[in-house]
Amino acid sequence: MDERTLIHRAQKGDTGAFEQLALPCEQMVWRVCYQLTGNQEDAEDCAQSTMIKAWKRIGQFSGSSAFSSWIYRIAVTTSTDLLRSRSRENTVSLTDLTESGFDPPSRLPGPEESILHADRDRRLREALARLSPEHRVPLILFCVEDKKYAEIASLLGIAEGTVKSRIARARHLLRREWTEDTAQEGRTSI
Repeated sequence: MDERTLIHRAQKGDTGAFEQLALPCEQMVWRVCYQLTGNQEDAEDCAQSTMIKAWKRIGQFSGSSAFSSWIYRIAVTTSTDLLRSRSRENTVSLTDLTESGFDPPSRLPGPEESILHADRDRRLREALARLSPEHRVPLILFCVEDKKYAEIASLLGIAEGTVKSRIARARHLLRREWTEDTAQEGRTSI
């Protein structure tokens, strides 16, 4: 059955049709939620909320985009809402990420280099977590999810120029955080 027919049936209350639409999107929704929230529990909660919201709002789906794009936007909005509700001080530890299955890639051989690499990843995640959702979300969508400016603008409901400026600002803030962290580590390790 084609997507249009499934959407029409889902809009009439057919849960089976909705499941056929949503099932292929589950992994993408979870991945987006995980990338934006930074931990497995929040990602699972956001992914579940996304699916519930999509089911409740299927009647509002106009068909002007693909179903997957529509549900992707719901996932981004749900994750962003969660981030906004948190304080900026909450960070994700590398231990939590490792326990949830995250295995930071390392091109460096040897335990010492792996420890240094893991520490850098942790510091980068912490610096990223200190960014406001307004800056973090577009940066993750652009750098991690490989979305184009226009697509990010559409997903977030903001102008493309705003997306570009938020990404540029996020990069600047990350650079500053990184420089300050590195300078501080240099002072404390002497």
